[in-house]
Amino acid sequence: MPTPYSYRQYAGNGATTTFSVPFPYLLKAHVHLYLGYDILDGTFTSELVDGVGFTWTSGTQVQCTTAPAAGQTLTVIRLTPSDSRLVDWQDGSNLIADDLDTADLQNLYVVQEQQDRNDASVAAGAAAAAASAAAAAAAAADAGTAITTANQALAAVSGAAGSAAAASQAAQLAIQYAFGTSPGIIRPIAGLEMLLIPENAAFSVGKPGQIPFGVGPVLPPGAAFSGITRSDYYPIHHASGSFV
Repeated sequence: MPTPYSYRQYAGNGATTTFSVPFPYLLKAHVHLYLGYDILDGTFTSELVDGVGFTWTSGTQVQCTTAPAAGQTLTVIRLTPSDSRLVDWQDGSNLIADDLDTADLQNLYVVQEQQDRNDASVAAGAAAAAASAAAAAAAAADAGTAITTANQALAAVSGAAGSAAAASQAAQLAIQYAFGTSPGIIRPIAGLEMLLIPENAAFSVGKPGQIPFGVGPVLPPGAAFSGITRSDYYPIHHASGSFV
């Protein structure tokens, strides 16, 4: 925002009491000091009265009776009358430079003060737009983060589901392997049974492939296994259930 024509604002610190009046004015009565002044609508928290709340130390400087506190803003502003003329021309009166200057400056200062309000309005609008854009950008970033998090969660769920399915399939295969219920799979017990039958020329007792199973007949102590074959005992079956 450009430097204002007609006012300055100072941040209070609880210690500083002297402030500059860096703009021209027609009368000291046109210069006002406010705390909490709003340039756009002209509202304020309090006004400092000349001779009570502040005094002039020079034509360009004022001193406050009490230093504005930290967090307060002091506004020194020129408010030139716009509803009445400072110079009233009369027929036959002499035209002097001071009167002409006063009349011209009154118009100029009123225009400048309106321009300051316009500039303040534009600056406020730009600040509001910037804040809105920043809020929208932050919201968009939060939404993007939420989407990423959701996608990651979905991927994790999908991966867990895949792992669960694989584990379930492995468990089913393990069950089939243990109990010999899947074609082409010979469980360890069934395999052992098939080995014992030809080696001992015996047959299995019980349902093939299940515990307990036995082999027979019981041979006398010291009996030789040699010379006894599977053909000596019928029926003899494998763990698969087929007869030999």
